[in-house]
Amino acid sequence: MKKILSFLLVLLTLTGLSAQPSTRGVKTLDSPSVAPDGSVTFRLWAPQAREVLLTGDFISQVTVTDSGVFYPSGTVAMSKDAEGIWTYTTSPLESEFYEYSFLVDGLRELDPSNPVMSRNGATWNNNFIVSEEKGDRGWLYSDNDVN
Repeated sequence: MKKILSFLLVLLTLTGLSAQPSTRGVKTLDSPSVAPDGSVTFRLWAPQAREVLLTGDFISQVTVTDSGVFYPSGTVAMSKDAEGIWTYTTSPLESEFYEYSFLVDGLRELDPSNPVMSRNGATWNNNFIVSEEKGDRGWLYSDNDVN
């Protein structure tokens, strides 16, 4: 049994397999990038994609039903440049904690440039914080010195 496990370990090492996904060929981008005025720029490198939409709780969408008025996450189209980088910049956002993800050719994707995420029910979303000053709503979600 030990010989079989040793063989498998050597085989995995030689073939380069690991539990972590490969990041070869993936561009690391500054996304999301929060500007001093509170606007946020999102970037995604997807050169083969035909359409990329940004979806998030900061995109205004109002749905009126018999049960009332709801504000689900909206979507907005992103623009593609010659290098295959899709970009969208919001108008200034209020200080707050926000969630987002991408829809790449109809498939939901997380932002590979942003390791900050949370689970919201059955789905995962990336997160970012807009904070203008100490004590504002966004600041309450930030890592802060409590001394």
